[in-house]
Amino acid sequence: RRAEVRRVVQVGDDGHSFSPSEKEQIYSLVDEFTDQFAFSLSEVQATDTVRMRIPTPGAVPTRARHHPTNNPDQKAFLYEQIDKLLEAGVIVKVHYDDVTWVS
Repeated sequence: RRAEVRRVVQVGDDGHSFSPSEKEQIYSLVDEFTDQFAFSLSEVQATDTVRMRIPTPGAVPTRARHHPTNNPDQKAFLYEQIDKLLEAGVIVKVHYDDVTWVS
């Protein structure tokens, strides 16, 4: 698995240049945390280690403008990804009554 993770991790190809020792430090971290990489959605698991809280004392609900996706290719891609996330259990469907506002 370590070799597979190293094969897909690319260091320094997006305009950043790292020295050989910096690259080795990065790959050393990748090797140390190989078990944290997922190659498919079925490998992604829920965790209760971190819980996000956004305090909003005194906040008033506002309505955000809806931005529909009109491009058929984008819409097909979006729904395909949502279906994959649902199937893998990464996300779940909720009834709209169970959703609270955020801004």
